This record gives sequence, C-alpha cells and structure tokens, in this order.
Amino acid sequence: FNESDNRLWVMVQAQEPCNVEYRTLEKKDRVMFNKARHTEIQNLLDLGAYRILSLEESEKFRREHPEYVLPSRWVDRWKATDDGGVKAKSRIVILGFKDPQVLQVERSAPTPTAEVFNTCMQVLASTKRDAWSSDIKNAFAQARKTTRNQPVCAQLPPDMREAGFDLDPRQLLICETEVYGLISGPSWLRQSLVSDLETMGYRKNPYDKCIMTLPPESIPTRPQSCVEDYLNDGLVLIEVDDLFEGGTEKHRGKMAQFYKKYKCGKCLRLKDLGDEGTLIGGIRVKQLADSSFKWNMRHYVRDSLKEIKVERGTYTHVAEISDYHLGQVISSNGKIGWAGGNGRPDVAAGHSIIAGQYKNKSPELIGMCNQLSLIHISEPTRLRRISYAVVCVKK
Repeated sequence: FNESDNRLWVMVQAQEPCNVEYRTLEKKDRVMFNKARHTEIQNLLDLGAYRILSLEESEKFRREHPEYVLPSRWVDRWKATDDGGVKAKSRIVILGFKDPQVLQVERSAPTPTAEVFNTCMQVLASTKRDAWSSDIKNAFAQARKTTRNQPVCAQLPPDMREAGFDLDPRQLLICETEVYGLISGPSWLRQSLVSDLETMGYRKNPYDKCIMTLPPESIPTRPQSCVEDYLNDGLVLIEVDDLFEGGTEKHRGKMAQFYKKYKCGKCLRLKDLGDEGTLIGGIRVKQLADSSFKWNMRHYVRDSLKEIKVERGTYTHVAEISDYHLGQVISSNGKIGWAGGNGRPDVAAGHSIIAGQYKNKSPELIGMCNQLSLIHISEPTRLRRISYAVVCVKK
C-alpha cells in the first residue's frame, strides 16, 4: 500500500522456472505429464484421500451444498532429482481459499529456522550419529481422516481423460482428509505426525516446536552424573512433509515402525550418499564419515537465480519499469532473501534495500537484483561451503 497516493499494489505471483504450461508442451512431454497426472490421482485414491462420487451422488451434493464444491487444477513442473536429472511431476490442487470454513479451521503449522536445522546437524555430529533425510510421499493424503462436520468436494481438473480416467466432467471428488490446497492441510498433517510420534514415545522439544525428541528410558537425578546420560536417544525435525532425523538403535527401530505407516518418496542415510549428499530445503547436505556435515547452496543458486533481461536503454531512458518487470524484481529479490537467510548474510542488506524501493519502480531495481544474484551470490568463488565439526559432548 502506497500512502502517498492511497493506492494498493497487487502483483501476479511469478511462476517458478520449473513450472510448465501443459498446453504448450510438446507431444512427448505431454505423454510424460499424462502419466504423472494418472499416478497422482491413482495414489490419492489408493490412499483414501479422495473418493470419486458417482454422477448421481455428485449432482445431489451440488444441489445440497453448492458452496462446498471447490474448483481444482493441475500444477505441473519438472522436478529435480538427486542424480542431477529432472522428472515430470504433477499435483492436483484444490483451491482452498474458497473453502467456506477457511476462517474456522486450524491453519498454522510452524516451520524450522536455519538455526534449528544447523543445531540438529550439530547435535548429530557431536554425538556421532547417522543422519537420515526423508520426504513423505503424497503427505497430506496420508494424514488422518478429516473430522469436518461438512466435507468439501473438488471439481475434476481438466484433461482427466488424457490422464487415463474415463469420468463425466460433472462428477466430483470428495475430500476424505485435508488434501493439498486446503488451508488446513499443513496443520492437519503436522497434527497427524506429532500424534503418531508421541504415541511412539517422542516428546515435543521445549526449545522448538518443529523438533520431536526421544528421551532416554531413565534420567539420572544426580547433578554430577555424566552429561552423556542425559542425551536423548533420537531427534526428528519436521518441515511440513520433510523429515531430518537421527539417533540410537532404539530410535532407528521406532522410525522403522513410523516408515511402515508413512510411505516416503525417499528415505536416505546421508553417509551412504558420498559427495553428492541430498537436497534438503534447497540446500545440498552431506554427512562425512566422521559424522560432521557440509552443505552448500549451489543447486538453488544455479537453478533459481536468473538474470532479469531488459531491453537496451532501459536503465537510461525509462523512468519506471513495467508491472511485469516489477514482478520479476519481487520474485528475484525473494530468492535473494532466502539465500541471505540460509548462509549468505552479506546479501541480506541488499535484499532489504531493494524491498524498500518497490514503490519507486526504478530501473535500478533490476540492476541491483542482477548484481546481487549473478555477481555476489552466483560467482563460483563466493558459493560458500559451511562445515560442521564433530564436537566432544563430555566435559
């Protein structure tokens, strides 16, 4: 909001570079995404997240609860793989902001800070415990069943026939849990994960809500007892549908039970991955043989930070940039801010300066973004590799 002229600026969200428009794809790529879409729907049906209503049931639901019929759409993208390639990934997304209960359902779900993630790595390094990284496949679909008094339904997304489903376009998908796109989805998934971990003996860590710790069976009462006696048997860091965990054999046994219930797209021991490591929240992390960690942001920087291209003369002959270019500036600066908060504090000041000058729409904003993203961050010699050393926990 610009107080000087009482105008509210609304920007179209910039599309991620990896996202694709299905209608513009080549035939061979469409075939890949048709298979990805079929897999997405079939997995959700198999997990019981959605149930297809018959045409008669669908028409009855529309008549009785028209406000609880929400649109849905496909989100298609090329997803990076750990081996450096890409694969077609499709997700059906219900437009949850149209949910009539959007103001009544629980929506908040904490996410870990960089400091919390670093602390977890330090604990595992200091105790010489193996770290594991996993992501829960179709995570929201694996959450517990919804407890809504009035369930919601999703309209079928387009091109269902191409995805291998011979359905009438008027049929509906009823949501059996808080599926992807509903505002309540992240919170509902977290409640499911926390509840199951607590049943297995884990406790919410008092220092951060994203960490679940497995306490030892007995805690000594003598203050002079060895510090090692007070160590937890394991820790689990929850970031929506991604887990970072490690601990003793007791912890591994319990996590084996956990993974039997929650199916994962990946579940990897970092030490087995060598120099490649794995991607965790945009950061490539590896654990060395001595249990210390190294991580870098090369993958994120290489794939996400792109130059904002402008016509010749923009910097010298244009007073204000277009809304399109301003949207690119906002998107680029958001990524710069992420880098600043995850290991590059030297660019945090520049990120703040750019953010404070959006309303001016100056061409200099483009130059500042390009300078920060392409020179200060992407320059090979500046891509930092931060190491975590093994620290003795005994006094």
